[in-house]
Amino acid sequence: MASSKKAVATKSENSVAAFSFEEHSGQGLENVSAETLTIPRLALLQDLSPQKKRSKPEYIEGAEEGLFCDVTMAELYGAEIVIVPVYFLRQWLVWKPRESGGGLVAVHDHDPGTDKMDSDENGKPIDDDGNSVSETYQFYVLLLNRETKQVERKFYPLSSSGIKRAKRFLTLATSIKLQGSNGEYTPPLFYSSYLVRSVPESGPKGDWHTPIFERLKPIAELEDEGFNPQSVYDAAVEFYKMISAGEVKADMSQDESQSSGGGSSAANVDESEPM
Repeated sequence: MASSKKAVATKSENSVAAFSFEEHSGQGLENVSAETLTIPRLALLQDLSPQKKRSKPEYIEGAEEGLFCDVTMAELYGAEIVIVPVYFLRQWLVWKPRESGGGLVAVHDHDPGTDKMDSDENGKPIDDDGNSVSETYQFYVLLLNRETKQVERKFYPLSSSGIKRAKRFLTLATSIKLQGSNGEYTPPLFYSSYLVRSVPESGPKGDWHTPIFERLKPIAELEDEGFNPQSVYDAAVEFYKMISAGEVKADMSQDESQSSGGGSSAANVDESEPM
C-alpha cells in the first residue's frame, strides 16, 4: 500500500515537472493588487465559536476553544502562535444588530461620543440607530508559522476586556529601548517577535480563553527559530508601508461576535463579543 502511494506521488511530481509553470509565472494575476486582497483575521476560539459547530458554514474540522484560528482562511494554529507586530490602530467599530441583518456599519478613528450613548445589557454603547459601538485595538502582524516556516500577514483585533491584554502588550512593546548614534531611542513595533499563548480564565459569567503576550526575541535573532531574519525584516517594512499608505484592508466581514475569536458565555468579559 505504501509503495502504491509512493508511485502515485512520484507520478504527480513528474507531471508537474513536465509543465513549464515558471514560464507562465504570474499569468492571470495581472490585475491583482494590494487593493483587491484582504488581510486574514486571527481569532482565539471560544466555546460558542461557529468554527466548532458542524451546523455552521464556518465549521472547521478539529476546531476547539482555546485554539488560535485564521477565520478568513479557515486554518487552525494551536494554543500558541509567534507573531511580529507591525502596526497598531485604535478604532471604534459600529455594528448593526443581528436581528436587523448584522454587519459592519462604520469605522471611526476617534471616539464617536460613546460616553453620551445609551448602553445595552452588557454595558456596550448603543447609537441613535440602535447599532452597537465597539472600541477595538487592531493589530496588523506577521505570523511566523513554525510548521511551514512561512511568514504570513494577519490581522488580530481585540475588543471588550481584551483591550486590557492589548494595553499590556503595547506597554511591553514600547518599553524596549536601544542605544543609537544620537542616544537612546524606541525601536519600531516590529523590532521583536512575541509568543502569544491561549490561557483559560473563568469568572461569574462563565469560562473563556484569553491571549497572553510574551516577548520572544528580536527579529535579528530569529534564525534560531528557523526563519531568515532579513526576510522577516523586509516583510515587516513592506507590510508597514502598505498599511500606512492604505493599500491593504483587513477582513472585517463578520460581525463583532467574531471579531476576536467567537463568542462565549463569558465573552463580554474577554476580547470576544457576546453571541
